[in-house]
Amino acid sequence: MQDAGYSFGPLFQKQLEVESVAGSRESRSILSLTEPPSAFNQSSYPMHPVCIDGCLQSAAASLWAGHRSSVNTVLIPAIVDEVIINTPSTRSDTGMAVTSSDYIGVGRPEEAKSYKSNVRVYDPTTGKLLFQMSGLRYHKLDTRDDIHAAHTYTRVTWKPDSTFLSQDNLQELATHWTFGVTQYEDDSQSWTELNNVIDVIAHKKPNLKVMEINTAPNDTGSVWLEGVGPFDKSSRAASRAYHLASTTPAGLIAVQEKYASQGNAEFSLVDLANADEFVPSETDFDLVIVKLVSSSEIVTPRFIL
Repeated sequence: MQDAGYSFGPLFQKQLEVESVAGSRESRSILSLTEPPSAFNQSSYPMHPVCIDGCLQSAAASLWAGHRSSVNTVLIPAIVDEVIINTPSTRSDTGMAVTSSDYIGVGRPEEAKSYKSNVRVYDPTTGKLLFQMSGLRYHKLDTRDDIHAAHTYTRVTWKPDSTFLSQDNLQELATHWTFGVTQYEDDSQSWTELNNVIDVIAHKKPNLKVMEINTAPNDTGSVWLEGVGPFDKSSRAASRAYHLASTTPAGLIAVQEKYASQGNAEFSLVDLANADEFVPSETDFDLVIVKLVSSSEIVTPRFIL
C-alpha cells in the first residue's frame, strides 16, 4: 500500500491479520478497535472514526482479489450506499471483518475502481455485528507516473550454513585451498575458493564485525574489501565494522591511503609481540582474518570465529 501511494500513519494502521486467497473477491481480517491516544478529551463514539477508517481499509484484500502485486493505484472512498454502526454493551479491542467486492457493471473489469465493496465487522467473542457498510465505491487518486520507481527488488540466495563448520574444519579448508600460494595473483583459483568461505560466513551473518591483520611488511591488500578475485560484494556490504591492522608504520599509512573511502573502516598498528593486541577477543569481532607469512613467503590466511 505504501508503494502505491497510500500513507497510513501509525494510528491508522489497524489491520492486525489478513486472510485472503489469490483470485477471490472475498477476504477476512482482524482489526484493532482501540481508540488512539489523545492529549485532549475525546467525544464519545459508538466507534471511533479511526476505527471506522480501519474497517474501510479491510476491503482492500478483496478489492484487489488477494493479489498484493496488483495494488497499483490509490483509491479513496467516494459513495456509500449504507452504513450501520451498532453500540455494543461492552467494547472489544478487536473485530473480525468479512469483506467482499462486486463488479458495478461499468468500467474495465480488471481495474479495482470498477468494483464496490461490502464490509461487516463482528465482535470475535460474542459474534455481534459492530459495523456494516455496503456499496462502497471509489475514486482514483492520481499520485505519480511510476508507482514502483522507489521499489527495491530482492531475490532469494541459498548458501551453506557456516555454523556447521567447526574451527578445525575451517582451518583445514583454508590451508588446503591456499597451499602453495606465494602471491595473491599467482593462484586466483585458490583465492576464489577462499573468498567463497568468507562469503558463506558473511551470508550467514551479514552484519559482521570483521578484523583483518596483515603480518607481511609489504602487504597492503585486504581480503575482505578487495576479495583478491571474484567475490560477493553484496554479502559483505552490510558489515557493521571493519578493522584493518598492519605490523609496520609504512604498511599502516599505505592501507589508510588505499582504503580511505571505506566509510566503516578503521586502521591501527599492531605489535606482534603483544598477544592480547594481536588476537582480539571473540566479544569484539565476529570474524578475524590473520594473514601469516612463513620463511618461504607463502601468504596463508587464518580464521578466528
